[in-house]
Amino acid sequence: MKKTLSLIFILLFLAPALFAENAMVLPRLTGGIYAAPLYSFARGFYDDNRGYHSYHVGSVKIYNLGLAFGFGITEWLTARVEWMPGWNFWSDTSIVTGNPESDINSTMDLSVAAKIQLAGNTAPLQSYWMRFAFEPRVTIPTSDYSMIERGRFALGLGFYFDFVLSNYFYLNLHNKSMLYPFSDDPIDNSLKYQLEFEIEPVITLPISWGIDLSLGVPVNFIYSTNLMFPETHLLPAPNTLPQYNLTVNPAISIHFKTLTLPLELKVQYSMPIIARNSLLWHSTGLYIGTFFSLPGGAQ
Repeated sequence: MKKTLSLIFILLFLAPALFAENAMVLPRLTGGIYAAPLYSFARGFYDDNRGYHSYHVGSVKIYNLGLAFGFGITEWLTARVEWMPGWNFWSDTSIVTGNPESDINSTMDLSVAAKIQLAGNTAPLQSYWMRFAFEPRVTIPTSDYSMIERGRFALGLGFYFDFVLSNYFYLNLHNKSMLYPFSDDPIDNSLKYQLEFEIEPVITLPISWGIDLSLGVPVNFIYSTNLMFPETHLLPAPNTLPQYNLTVNPAISIHFKTLTLPLELKVQYSMPIIARNSLLWHSTGLYIGTFFSLPGGAQ
């Protein structure tokens, strides 16, 4: 019973540590698996001059399925494999192409990362009010969408800061930078890169024994000199680089910590604010995560 209760309290932190872009890590010998079905639609696009153009009578639509796996190697080191976004298993682009059978069905690229927490409750630098982690990553080309040659090897580095203001509230800041050392553009072979910045306030409230409710409002900005999206060819010419977009992504999640396999359910909606050379995507995602502990972990 004592071991079970200890596991429950440790699993309180598992869901945020696996997928959310914060400074948390998974406990030693503890793993988590996420599935993320996502529906996105765009009723228009932003052009080279940030001008908005509406399709008026329809939208581009995508259903995507993403997967992620994380495992705590030590109390301050978590390995992650992410395929998010993963697979566009259904899409409709007929509003743009005029062809009722046109689509952008494709697989996306796979990322492998190691999050190293330097400051936190169980980190080398112990701190309650602040968590800090950095994360080297590699993107492995697995895309089958050859029209724009999205699949491209990349090296990345992320930095994560959590300012813990109380037991129920923290503020997260994170930056992720990706470098694409090999160009697949026969005309422009300049070095390509992508920068991402995000700020997110998070509130977590216990609503019952073993059940927590979390609310977050991430504000995300991505700037890229690489081709970010597989639908770029749908934009009218010219659509030169760079691309960027600013989104607000309110989310609500519920954590069931007392189940045999603890469970998190999260719903997130992404709203575009401004963009350049991008379709105006609205997205709704459902994130389903479950967690397990090997012998010797989460005791």
